[in-house]
Amino acid sequence: MSLRKLTLFMLGTLVISSLFFSCNDDNVLVVRSGGYKSWFTVKAEDDSFYFLHDKGKTFLPVGGIKNYAPERDHRAFVYYEVALEKDHQGYDYPVYVYHMDTILSKSLVADLGDENEKVYGKDPVRIDRMWVGGGFLTIRFSTYWGGREAYFVNLVQENEDNPFELTFRHNAYDDPKHSWGYGWVAFDLADLPAPAEGEDSVELTVKVHTYEGVLEKTFTYTAVTENAEDPDDSENEDDATGRMMLM
Repeated sequence: MSLRKLTLFMLGTLVISSLFFSCNDDNVLVVRSGGYKSWFTVKAEDDSFYFLHDKGKTFLPVGGIKNYAPERDHRAFVYYEVALEKDHQGYDYPVYVYHMDTILSKSLVADLGDENEKVYGKDPVRIDRMWVGGGFLTIRFSTYWGGREAYFVNLVQENEDNPFELTFRHNAYDDPKHSWGYGWVAFDLADLPAPAEGEDSVELTVKVHTYEGVLEKTFTYTAVTENAEDPDDSENEDDATGRMMLM
């Protein structure tokens, strides 16, 4: 299996000083003009792209990013300002982009049966954040690392009777456990089947091998617009194959 390494910069967790979205008593999203930072899914469109917020709103970059044409959808943490004076062009909001940090974004991987543990690993992690939004499952995890090996993380469909039951697997390749570090990864859920006819959403279960045993967390997933749960902030880079070197 040919795997390409990704260096994931381990910077301190950023604290959101002001939120782009707020909710009134009717749980209606309110937009404020000014500088903000938020999680988005970067939606690739031919030679252009737009941002899909976890609450379903669309944002069109109208300045600040040049010569960027992603070939696939991926997750990113974006610093931006709402450009209310600009043409929306059919999107909810035009934005100036100050900075964008992408993270490792992957598709689901095939179930290998008895080979899952050998290939994908079973090394434990601690889940710091995990939520569904923008068509992705985004995870911040922590683990011990030694700096010698690039880690392999995947989301596997292991239950052939239930495609909405997924397992997060981590292979540390016997890297020495010298220090505690964290990483970010996002998994594209587009390959999941659509909910049953007449249903808007489905229950999605994610299993994780942690230091305390197997953790199971359940989310409500809809195929088009997902509800975000407990987003956090970070600074990262993305890769198509999915090994990462914690630093």
